[in-house]
Amino acid sequence: MKKIVPVTAFILLSFLSAAASAEPATRAIMPQGVHTLVTNDDYPEEAIRNDEQGIVAFRLDIGSNGLPTGCSVTESSGSSMLDATTCRILMERARFQPARGANGKPTTDSFTSRVRWVLPDSAPAREDAMTQLWTSCVVGEAAKFVTSALTVEEIVRRSFPPCASLEVMLSREVKQALPLHGPRQGVVLRIEEGVAQIRNALGAPPAEDPTEGPV
Repeated sequence: MKKIVPVTAFILLSFLSAAASAEPATRAIMPQGVHTLVTNDDYPEEAIRNDEQGIVAFRLDIGSNGLPTGCSVTESSGSSMLDATTCRILMERARFQPARGANGKPTTDSFTSRVRWVLPDSAPAREDAMTQLWTSCVVGEAAKFVTSALTVEEIVRRSFPPCASLEVMLSREVKQALPLHGPRQGVVLRIEEGVAQIRNALGAPPAEDPTEGPV
């Protein structure tokens, strides 16, 4: 038994070392983002005719050169056409910064994500509805502070957090990563203009920065 223990320990250590070495030191990175690779222009005509839409979860195997070597659907959209189209497009267009091992050399890796297919005719209406809902939420929050002594900048800062869940939903709808810089800037301008108009109409005194104390 005394001779078996070291051998068992050696096998266990070898197994753990192999498992650790299988994990890249740095993971593969897709610089462009999945939402830029698959658009409504790629929607299969057959899927549109059949009113097929849904979310395709996938896994890409990535070679040491940063190119995908395989694609598998890990969760189906319910449409074989959309599932197959997703993998075909990703295999053709996806490019990665290769993963690197502990030695700093490029190595293989995998990448998982999802593609949401929304029928082209319904997408603009859904996006518009979500945008209006989120915008109304933020503007409504800003309205609570119009008659306060807060600066416009502080009002803007306080107005977005209560509507964060709606912003996340809108981000998924338009397939853009947070923060939504363009839409956010539009809402900020709307708040600034609205606060200025209301305060002028009420004859309110200039706002003071609440963070500033007596000198």
